[in-house]
Amino acid sequence: RLNATERDFLAASAALAGRRRRLRRLLTVALTVLLAATAVLGTLAETQRRTVTAQRDAAIARRLAAWVPELRAHVPTTALLLSVAAWRVSPVPEARLGLLASLGQADVSTGLDGRYVSLPDYGHVLLSDGEGDGATVLDPASRAVTGRIRSPVCCTNRFLSPDASLLVDIDAAQLTTRVFDARGGRLLHEAAIVGNGVVFDARGDRAAIFTYASARPVTIVDLPGGAPVRSLSRKRTVALALSPDGSTLALSNAGRRVELVDLASGRTERTIDVPLPAGEQDRTNDEVHTLAFTADGETLVTHDGDLRFWAVDTGAERVDHPGNGRHVVRFALDASGRWLATAESSHAVHLQDLRSGWTATVVSGLPSLPEELAFTRDGRGLSYWLRPGGVRFADLSSYTTPKRLAGEVTYAAFAPAAGRAATYGPDGVRVWDLATLRRTGPATALTGAAEETSPCAQYADPVFQPVDLSPDGTRIAVIVPDGSVRIADVATGREVARLQERPPRRAGDLWRVRGVTFGPGGDTLAVVTEYAKAGSCDDEHAVQLWTAAPRWRLAHVVQGARGQVVFLPGGRELVTVGDSDLLLVDLASGKTVQHADIGSMGIPISVTGLAPDARHVLVGGDPVYQADPRTGRVLQPPLATGDGLSSAASSPDGRTLATVDREHRVRLHDTVTGQAADLPLPGASGPVRALAFSADGRTLHALTADGTLFSHVTDPERAAALVCAHAGGRLSSADWARYLPELPYRDIC
Repeated sequence: RLNATERDFLAASAALAGRRRRLRRLLTVALTVLLAATAVLGTLAETQRRTVTAQRDAAIARRLAAWVPELRAHVPTTALLLSVAAWRVSPVPEARLGLLASLGQADVSTGLDGRYVSLPDYGHVLLSDGEGDGATVLDPASRAVTGRIRSPVCCTNRFLSPDASLLVDIDAAQLTTRVFDARGGRLLHEAAIVGNGVVFDARGDRAAIFTYASARPVTIVDLPGGAPVRSLSRKRTVALALSPDGSTLALSNAGRRVELVDLASGRTERTIDVPLPAGEQDRTNDEVHTLAFTADGETLVTHDGDLRFWAVDTGAERVDHPGNGRHVVRFALDASGRWLATAESSHAVHLQDLRSGWTATVVSGLPSLPEELAFTRDGRGLSYWLRPGGVRFADLSSYTTPKRLAGEVTYAAFAPAAGRAATYGPDGVRVWDLATLRRTGPATALTGAAEETSPCAQYADPVFQPVDLSPDGTRIAVIVPDGSVRIADVATGREVARLQERPPRRAGDLWRVRGVTFGPGGDTLAVVTEYAKAGSCDDEHAVQLWTAAPRWRLAHVVQGARGQVVFLPGGRELVTVGDSDLLLVDLASGKTVQHADIGSMGIPISVTGLAPDARHVLVGGDPVYQADPRTGRVLQPPLATGDGLSSAASSPDGRTLATVDREHRVRLHDTVTGQAADLPLPGASGPVRALAFSADGRTLHALTADGTLFSHVTDPERAAALVCAHAGGRLSSADWARYLPELPYRDIC
């Protein structure tokens, strides 16, 4: 047995152990709490740091996106790369839309400049950096050096042949003209010919050497040998041009007379007296200071501030020529004779199709007027020189070689999931594969849907969609001239069904089918009709609902429906319009289950498509609103504004709305912020007939009235790669420090 002392000792030991255990527990709890608090505080600090960083990056991206449009005219390549940098820094809506808009920028800085720069036909660059330093020949598209010539002659008197193979170098001090191989730099010929100007024929086989505003003779030489073949004496020579085949010389001297000289005989075959521009008859000391032949040699262009086109064989002015009478500062013709580039006093460069008269602005807001313009030989590029600013190169391929599907297109429809489009025009109905740009299946010859006149035009519904594709692209519905609807198999062209259901007609009655729209599954077709008895202004509007199972039959008629039809997801309901309201129609019963009076709100009664959230529909025209067809509630603010929006399309992810206005401008709208950006349609002639996003949302397709398909990239990653490739380089560290000083340099491409 333990005595009292031993028991007290054991009790004290147990008590001490208990206190130690409690202390350890308290310490453990305290440390746990401290660690947890530290972790929480660390997480909060990291979250706060990330939030602050994200806010900073978003602010930088928005700042860059706002700067890019202003920088395009001054430093175009830097502007392109900054649009990519903005997206890389923070993918805010402003940066995303700005990057997509940069895809439409045609020109870039080449980095080429010198004391003297020449842009000979066709588009090569001749640089001379100083007296005695020789000359360098470059390709502006690739910036590649194609030739170097070393010569002690003054650098202002060097002239490059159209194919950049020969260089004519005039030494005014020694009264000597030298011909060099522009690629190898080898001297080919030297002769005692003096002048300060040279013009070539189209092949570079012949040149005319003259002295501007002088009575010195004009000397014609054959190349590359440089042997003189004729000398012409005139009191004063202002401008020359050789015909493409080198047989005719156009020459302007003192006054406004232009001579056409046959070089074989030396005789003046014809003279042209160029009148002063209208309203400027009191102008004095005026000259025709530029001459040029078109590629076929049949037309002579004179420039005295105004462009005039003259028939070479008769000397008559071609007053009906698309380019005639334009007031320009500089101009250039391409090798095919189809395209005219002009620099105008508005500091813009324009491109005109001389066949159709169509004109587009390639670049505007330039810091100075271009000194020279020149096309590349294939016509797909344009070089121009700014002083200061250097040589710039504009890619014209999207203007000059558009994706042309068909001729005139009156109406069009897309089946995005199938990657197909249907065009409807005077030459019939065709279906196209958007990937290959080839026709799918046989064409359907139609003379066009009958356009009848309503007895009361104010009641006539403007909606008219005579063609539609099923969502899977296998069937096409077309309104045919007799007022029926033909459903055909796309692959074979075989008629699947002919739909025709109309009231009994008397002489003078009006009946027409206004539009056709497939439902989401392709097994339902909505047909918009209009009917009026002879002499009546009380038009009857309806939507016929046809179903395909087991064969195409009329299932329901929705009376009072007079506008475009939009099927809601699931294919159980559709939305159309009545006189002043939205109509929600149940497809199973054909009954209107909801009327939403939006006309009383001052909103135009039209439905342009399904809203990005797929629950609302797009209504109105200027601006566009989102409306809930079940409640009639119209969401504020408007989703998009524009000058009379005619059509709209929503991206599959709901982030983007594309619209077209009455000026034929396509815009992208961010559906969250309302930010918008213009998408150019280079080379388009006429309005946009149809607009649709691809099934994956990475491309926006627009089909115009001239049959041109524009497929605009809407995926930012693909857009960034394309913009970087177009810029042809990286953002320099100096530009990074200037525009993004808050961030360390990184490669954005």
